[in-house]
Amino acid sequence: MRRFLVLVTLIGTSFTSAGLAQTPHVPQKYRDAAAPTLLVAAKAGDAEAMLWLGIKHSNDNQDVPRSDVEATRWFRKAAEAGEPSGMYFSGIAYWSGRGAEKDMVEAYKWMRLSAKYGNVTLRDMANGALEGLTRAMTPQ
Repeated sequence: MRRFLVLVTLIGTSFTSAGLAQTPHVPQKYRDAAAPTLLVAAKAGDAEAMLWLGIKHSNDNQDVPRSDVEATRWFRKAAEAGEPSGMYFSGIAYWSGRGAEKDMVEAYKWMRLSAKYGNVTLRDMANGALEGLTRAMTPQ
């Protein structure tokens, strides 16, 4: 239940926050990289660089303008390239409707994949989100 409440808090504010990069499931390889470096790596197919471009766009950052739409675009690219955290943040975007049109089926799909391929922390977070999504999708 705690995981679900944390997720609801994330969705209720911005779908990401300044502390996003500090969460244990986010790979740290590009934590301090500048946007131009990330863009080169992302265009070369590096899923972690794609994820970090999404993180940068989701925060007030000097490198890139804040944009939920751009953040979601990069999260989705990272997800499609196999990055589990990108899958998770794509699920958040589709669930909340921030940066993408609200779509519970897409949200569920990305959360399920994140739970399947993520590390232990990410699996726990995604499974908590799946509980909430299942409740939200079930007719009362």
